[in-house]
Amino acid sequence: MQDMGSAWEHLDREVAETPMPAEYSNLYREVLCKDCGKSSKAGFHVVGMKCGECGSYNTSIEGPFLRKTGSDFVALSETDLQGLYAVPLPEGEGEQDTEADELNDEDEENSDDYEDIEEETDDEGPGSDDDSIPSLD
Repeated sequence: MQDMGSAWEHLDREVAETPMPAEYSNLYREVLCKDCGKSSKAGFHVVGMKCGECGSYNTSIEGPFLRKTGSDFVALSETDLQGLYAVPLPEGEGEQDTEADELNDEDEENSDDYEDIEEETDDEGPGSDDDSIPSLD
């Protein structure tokens, strides 16, 4: 198994550099860590949610949004959730395109350079008297 410590440190920095809207403060999710196999409550963040046991970001969400009030966690109501869904999440300043994004952008820019080529069709279909296709007889 590979040491992922540097990857988790990179994600820690990305989380710190991507502030969440105030409406998301004190929000948590129950997560299951796929590295240590334990469940924990992780602070909600759009970048990722860190395992409270081993520090891995290799987690999956296992429960509803929770708000921390004192030492207790309370599930959000439908009204609270509807309010959250209306809040735009951060996109990250200086976010760089991936190589795939750059290639897609180039394809879109160059799409006008190609002519539309209509495929010629043989109305008679296969087995016609076309001399370019040898007969198997």
